[in-house]
Amino acid sequence: MADSIMSDEILFKNAPVGIARVGTDGTFLQVNQRFCEILGLSEETLVCLRLHHITHPGDIESAALHMRRLLSEDHGRFNMAKRFIRGDGSILWTDLNVSFLQRNERQDAHFIVVIQDMTKTRSHIDVLEHKLRHDPLTRIRNRAGFIEHLSRACRRYQRNGSSFALAYLDLDNFKEINDTLGHVTGDILLREVATRLQRMMENDGTVARLSGDEFAVVLTNITTPEMLNAALYRLHSVFGAPFEANQAQVDISASIGLAHCPMDAHTVRGLMQHADKTMYAQKNASASDRSDEPQQRMGAIQ
Repeated sequence: MADSIMSDEILFKNAPVGIARVGTDGTFLQVNQRFCEILGLSEETLVCLRLHHITHPGDIESAALHMRRLLSEDHGRFNMAKRFIRGDGSILWTDLNVSFLQRNERQDAHFIVVIQDMTKTRSHIDVLEHKLRHDPLTRIRNRAGFIEHLSRACRRYQRNGSSFALAYLDLDNFKEINDTLGHVTGDILLREVATRLQRMMENDGTVARLSGDEFAVVLTNITTPEMLNAALYRLHSVFGAPFEANQAQVDISASIGLAHCPMDAHTVRGLMQHADKTMYAQKNASASDRSDEPQQRMGAIQ
């Protein structure tokens, strides 16, 4: 028995992962050297703290819920990605494993907390997730990132009635500009459009590039038709002045379609369909107006 206890203590102290024995009230009873190294805190400091004292505020509730379940079931374990606050104030991402040991003749009931530092891995994942949701050319959200954001806006409306609007923007005659001035100029123009849209929105919405020359904007707190018209005016004003692109002055306009939640739809699919429909209706109307211009000018000459 004594040999077994000694062997357990040696494994505890020399384990390559951080291990702590934590009381049912969250106090640190014992920590190994690796646990101290990962957290950047001494054993003397940790045994004066409780687990929630070094837990990131965003993870306190979920971790406590898991631990309460272990207590109520009197056995078992759980695993989660959990953030801690290190001794220097930085955020530490860990792979956390917690198991519950019942009271026996040698010790009171307590938790065994095992952590592995996953900060570098998590940072790499965050970079990849950002790339998956953002357009590399304009640095704004791509279609996937936009749909994710629009889904959240729809869920907010369902929870608390926060109305908003969706705008689709399709650049007029962008292909001709690309063909005439070149793709480098076209790419610069797309970046400039994205920059102007973001500047116009500030904190009032989110901008995304859905495809080649098609953008989308979610406008928050649009509650009346008057506010919707004002938003449309602001979007058109983005194209009021020429764009500087590769030492060229480029005049370009956009066909814009709007959809309001809940006046037009209240689902992602419904809003996107309505915005797309109204955008193409405007584009067709603008094309029709342009085709009438030669006859109108001829009539004026006569």
